[in-house]
Amino acid sequence: MNILGNKQDAEECVNDTYLSTWNSVPPHRPNNLRAFLGKITRNLSFNRYKYNRTGKRGGGELSMVLQELSDLVSGKDDVEQAFYQKELTKAIDTFLDRLSPKKRSIFISRYWYTDSISEIAVRHNMNDGAV
Repeated sequence: MNILGNKQDAEECVNDTYLSTWNSVPPHRPNNLRAFLGKITRNLSFNRYKYNRTGKRGGGELSMVLQELSDLVSGKDDVEQAFYQKELTKAIDTFLDRLSPKKRSIFISRYWYTDSISEIAVRHNMNDGAV
């Protein structure tokens, strides 16, 4: 819902998650089903978001988050990109391990759940600038 901002699209992504999981679990055996489902749902939501905004320059929280991360992600799907993605994952894991629980929560809220800065500030009893 944070990514799409539309209840019907969000519900459709959840349903598509179940179908995708049904089709992919026999060959894959995820160690963490919750994370596996979250990743599928998130990717489906991003794809739906892109589809909904093709040809448009929309505002919103997701646009800002994607802009903030634009240097870190690309649309390439090759061996080089897979290597960089694996290295980025290691770097982010190391980074998150070094953060306090509060700062880790802020980072994940912003870049995984795409929460707005003001929502994060309220949740952590901070001002927007501190977030």
